[in-house]
Amino acid sequence: MMLTVKVGKEKQDIIIKPDQQVQEVCRCLFENGCFSLTWKEEMQVYSMRQKAYINPALTFMQGSIYNGDILLLYM
Repeated sequence: MMLTVKVGKEKQDIIIKPDQQVQEVCRCLFENGCFSLTWKEEMQVYSMRQKAYINPALTFMQGSIYNGDILLLYM
């Protein structure tokens, strides 16, 4: 499924598997230089579709994050 991940004014469109863990995917994006900020474990994930914060320890499926959602990451 395809999602958009935003950190401040930076954004990345990504393709993921629903059974992947949210925090693992986000950490990989930071480690691979997709965002200028440094990864922090206390990151918060906000789903624009649900208009709610998501537990990053869950998988995308468990967190009800679906194709086309936009996730905002806050440090």
